[in-house]
Amino acid sequence: MKKFLKSNSLIWIYFGLVFLIELMAVIVTSGKFYIRMPFIFLTLQLFIVAILLSIPSNKARHIVSSVLLIFFMIVNLVFIVIFEMTETIFDFGMFNLRNDGMAILESVPINFAFFTVSALAIALYIVFGARYVRHAEPPVSIKWWAIPTSIVAVSTLGTILYFNNKDFENDVTDKLYRTSEASYCEYGAVGNFLNEVVKGTFFSNVKLGDEQQLETFIYDANNIYQTNFETTEEYNVITILAESFEWHGFMQDAELFVNGYDINYSNYSDENGNPYTSAEQILRELYPNLYAFYDSSLVMSNFYSREKTDISENLSFLGSYPTNVYINYDFPSNTMSTTMANVLKSLDEDITANSFHNGSYTYYNRNKELLSAGFDSYNATEQMKKWGMTDWSAKGERNLDADMIEVCADKMFPTDQRFYTYITSITMHGQYTYRNNLEKRGYYDAMAKFGIKEKKGDSFSAFNHNNFYYYCACVMELDRAVGVIMEELEQRGLKDNTIICMFGDHNTYYSSLSNYVKDIDNEKHENYTNLFRVPLMINVPESLSNRIQNHISTTLVSELKNKYEELGMASQDALDLAKLQIQERYQINPTGGGTQIKVKKFMCTADIVPTLLDLCGINVFGNLYFGHSAFELDISVLYSRAYDMFITDSIYFVSLNNIKYLRKDNPENNNDVAMKYADIKFYDSEDYIDQVEKEAQILLEKLSACNRIFYNDYWGRKNINDKSKTNAEIFVEKLKEIN
Repeated sequence: MKKFLKSNSLIWIYFGLVFLIELMAVIVTSGKFYIRMPFIFLTLQLFIVAILLSIPSNKARHIVSSVLLIFFMIVNLVFIVIFEMTETIFDFGMFNLRNDGMAILESVPINFAFFTVSALAIALYIVFGARYVRHAEPPVSIKWWAIPTSIVAVSTLGTILYFNNKDFENDVTDKLYRTSEASYCEYGAVGNFLNEVVKGTFFSNVKLGDEQQLETFIYDANNIYQTNFETTEEYNVITILAESFEWHGFMQDAELFVNGYDINYSNYSDENGNPYTSAEQILRELYPNLYAFYDSSLVMSNFYSREKTDISENLSFLGSYPTNVYINYDFPSNTMSTTMANVLKSLDEDITANSFHNGSYTYYNRNKELLSAGFDSYNATEQMKKWGMTDWSAKGERNLDADMIEVCADKMFPTDQRFYTYITSITMHGQYTYRNNLEKRGYYDAMAKFGIKEKKGDSFSAFNHNNFYYYCACVMELDRAVGVIMEELEQRGLKDNTIICMFGDHNTYYSSLSNYVKDIDNEKHENYTNLFRVPLMINVPESLSNRIQNHISTTLVSELKNKYEELGMASQDALDLAKLQIQERYQINPTGGGTQIKVKKFMCTADIVPTLLDLCGINVFGNLYFGHSAFELDISVLYSRAYDMFITDSIYFVSLNNIKYLRKDNPENNNDVAMKYADIKFYDSEDYIDQVEKEAQILLEKLSACNRIFYNDYWGRKNINDKSKTNAEIFVEKLKEIN
């Protein structure tokens, strides 16, 4: 045995080094120097070791094992690059995204720590191995043992992968109590890859199950979202997905955006020679249209998004999203009855729904998927060029958002019929470097007037500062686009019957810009979830704004008061606490540009569709939508498909058994009345987690149903109770019944 161990030491060293390489990939992506379930990786290496032991020559062993080490280093490096570009671990659906990823690739970030340690270890192994081969005795061969060992390893690996995936997403409610990690420290990078390939190849179907039970769940009368704004008015709806839009793009807040705008405003004067008295005055001059929109809109100041663009886009017109797939590629032709476009068209056959994006026509397969989502047309760069838009992407720069609005205005905002228009911007999408088209717009000169300039030098500090500087110029282009939209609506007489929703699809994770500006490094930060807080603003006609104000100050107060009285509160105390809570969640601010209504309760991307449908006066079946209207007492929990995480403004967790971050302070402010009834108001963190758990359970029941619907194209199937109609036709009938 001793001779066997010694003569095969080259292989034992290989095993140690390949495990080190895998651990390095884990630590640079997750910060953990362990693999919680290493069995997939270990059984794979057991198989490889068995093969190496069957090779009779030390020289051949050295060559093969060296090649294998280099191979595993490169494979791990690919997964690290994917993670550092997207902040997500690999999943099977990413195979479909490879062309899209290459289309927007600006640079390949190579992790220095991983590359240095791995390359050094492999170099030492090659050098040591070469010396070892020259002097070592021939190895003690176990050729006849290698075959059964390989069979055991492969069988074990197959068994592990089978049991990992046999219950694939048929019921996702266990996500809330799992003990897993949503990172590479769960299986390792290579282990995760093998698991995803097996899952995606052999276990990629969610069963439809009991159709009658699913139909009963969908049309549950106890879960109909009743509109708070019943109306005969048929509003136009515009949704603007503002790519990578952040509050810090046009606002200054030294506490939340530590490395954001730092303007010495006292050095500057306005055009009349009056000294500025605040940085906001200067920012309002740089971003006049965004501030005008902000001053006169519903401002969801506690809105969070933790998704990639395509998922956020779908959530904002669909209101739900299945797990382990990308709708754009896996289900682009599904019947999607519940989208904003299809719901509006079900109730008004004369409405037109159209989507616009100043990126490539085939990017993210939108040219197929958006038509299934109910849009009558999808218009991209290829079409816009024919209408006169400059294609800056052909010159290596992002296209300009205002250019898109100007050439598409007639199609976006028709005056002869009601419309639902969806606009996806691109100017702020990465590429935070100098751009010729932004200089031509005069944005750099405009910022330079107030001392906002590029930093010279190659330091890391200059790199971070310049990312922010160039991002701010991109936001000026969005400001210009918003100005064009509002002007077009005004000129066309559409302003008084159009709802305009504008939101950020995710934080500016490119080059870790959000982390830098917000000065947040990891989950231990005292304000970690703020990393994902981005804008959501909805501009509504004045008459609707007045109804919203009345709903907040009367209906919601009354609902909350009744709730507390049912829990045993004295009537006056119940009223006082109800008013206090509503004031904590909603703030009405008269401004020079109209009335701003701040919604301060936690909201997420899944809340956009329920809120817009509520504002349009439409009742819907609540079990088909993950979120809640902004004007309901209910508060959502965000489940991130891309990151497999749960989030609110106060908690961030893989599961309730793996909470990454919990805000130390209480979710809401203290006061005498509230503290008197603390057990009812859920002040301590334990009660807060109980609330989150309850909402998350409801969400996961909906997610399980969503999986069954998407994986089986449920709406395109014949109805179980009426074979002459599809489920989509039944849905339209039932939707009309409740409206």
